[in-house]
Amino acid sequence: MAVLSESDELPWWPKGRVLRKRSLNTDRIVEAGMTVLDRDGLEGLSLRHLGAELGSGATSVYWHVPNKEVLLDLLVDRLMGEAADETRHDPGASWRAELSAHSLALRTVLRRHIGGAPLLAARTPVGPNGLRFMEGVLSALADASFGGHQRALAYAALTGYTIGQVVLGSRRGPTTPKGRPARGEELQRLGGLLRGAPRGSYPNVAESAADLAELTDEEAFSYGLQLMLDGLEAELRPVTPRRQAL
Repeated sequence: MAVLSESDELPWWPKGRVLRKRSLNTDRIVEAGMTVLDRDGLEGLSLRHLGAELGSGATSVYWHVPNKEVLLDLLVDRLMGEAADETRHDPGASWRAELSAHSLALRTVLRRHIGGAPLLAARTPVGPNGLRFMEGVLSALADASFGGHQRALAYAALTGYTIGQVVLGSRRGPTTPKGRPARGEELQRLGGLLRGAPRGSYPNVAESAADLAELTDEEAFSYGLQLMLDGLEAELRPVTPRRQAL
């Protein structure tokens, strides 16, 4: 995975976002930050908690990471680096397959780091790894001959849908001791609520109660992703495309 270095500093980042010192300690801080994010969520992430995780005070953290904004930027870029590394597709794959691979990789990483979804929802990933992931998506769209504005819309739709689905899944119903959704308990609760709806007032809810209760996050995500790709394909007007969709 790419690591932020002096040459990777982005010219439009304010000076306050640039690390004061590059060292192995910075990498340790990012690792510890991911640990806190995974355990306590975005709400529990602070430089004080980070210092405790590292066995040092917040003042020591400030020497390497000037403020929380920098820390959040580094964590976002770490998440996007994992997503870029996680992306798998065959050489010469169709643009649909490439977009699916990017979306699935991002979803996998955000389900692994459940506090990362609300973090990405709140911040634009413009670090070196964020740009690497973005380049992969935009390259697939460009190879299919989507126009510039279409590419921007498609990138926003794809990443927004993926992040949103993970956020919804993470907040739905009871959770296990580790904070993961307890799917069995959730289904029983949802099924009971839907079946108990007055059939006279909500006939379609009653008819669909079993299907709605048994619907998995994987099914819902895959269905929505395929509909999004179908919509993109329907509006595509290729002009000498460099790569044809299968």
